[in-house]
Amino acid sequence: MNIVVPAGIGDFSWIYAKLSTLKIPMNVRVVVGGYNRLLPFLEILPYVTSHSEIGVDYANLVPVAMPWWTTKQQLLDASKEAYLGMCANQHLEAGHDLESWFPELECDYHYEITAKPEHVRQAEKGLAGDKRFHVCFAASFAGIAGWHGWNVMDWLDYIKRFDDRHGETTSVLVGAPWDAEVCGLIEAQVKASGRKCINLCSKLHIGATIEVMRRAIHITAFPSGIAILANVIGTPALMFWPTMLTAMIHSFADPVDIENRKFVETVFIDPYKAIELTHVREDYENPVCSA
Repeated sequence: MNIVVPAGIGDFSWIYAKLSTLKIPMNVRVVVGGYNRLLPFLEILPYVTSHSEIGVDYANLVPVAMPWWTTKQQLLDASKEAYLGMCANQHLEAGHDLESWFPELECDYHYEITAKPEHVRQAEKGLAGDKRFHVCFAASFAGIAGWHGWNVMDWLDYIKRFDDRHGETTSVLVGAPWDAEVCGLIEAQVKASGRKCINLCSKLHIGATIEVMRRAIHITAFPSGIAILANVIGTPALMFWPTMLTAMIHSFADPVDIENRKFVETVFIDPYKAIELTHVREDYENPVCSA
């Protein structure tokens, strides 16, 4: 199947959750501006067999993307002749769920991601033997300002409350190079408070980041590919949304995980309120604990 897609990891995750159920090879072309960001993720997906950048930007992809009602056979037939534009964002932003995008296709909420052995080793080296930790993704200053996310002291407050609620843990910070400044400040504040913190921001391949996330007891994340992948791999998570995207709450995650509060979504709220929404891995492994 030949497709043209947005450059975001989360954006592509939604597409892959549907198209991977066809179990056929995908030749993926990525819109300009983010190919290098998406490339490492494409490398660890079983059905992606080739990838390259195309000289089209996101604004030009959206109007020509295949409509949500396209049938399975139409997708298979049309992709033999040309590259098909794929974008689920507008469907989800309108308040529809991922199941209803290309409704004839099944949705694999927990599709396979095949991290390489070197990614596992990189994750283990970064964690330095720490066994009980939670992952935090805070985004960049630009992202925080644009979507009215938490500042550094909000994260420190939340991390303190997380330890109070769930017992002593290590905070592990992840993100891209443009998130490094915020993560550095959070790391300094957490360590100054006497708590443990491992800053892996911009230090890992996305495959290694996913391996870290698999081992975490919980993930707390700014709206991002990290938050979306948390549900794919099945780690309990809390994801924040800006108020302009509230229609997307409960649009893409596994309905079972939403029902049992394993994957929780909310607008940005104060840390003392957010902590009440968190449930860690042990809550689901021990049946006497309520989710």
